[in-house]
Amino acid sequence: MPRRVTLVVKDREDPREESRYWAKKTPAERVDAVSVLRRRCFAVMGYKKLPRLRRTLRVIDRRG
Repeated sequence: MPRRVTLVVKDREDPREESRYWAKKTPAERVDAVSVLRRRCFAVMGYKKLPRLRRTLRVIDRRG
């Protein structure tokens, strides 16, 4: 069963309030919220199917 995420729009006068709001959420709830926003963003851009996230690995030589 898909989980529902409720997004709340609050006044931006106090950014600490937003931080407190998200600090009260579990990591799973935060990831769910990002997933909802990602799906909405791609839907607005016209995607019919959600593209996969790219996983990129880079090796950086820090010796010199």
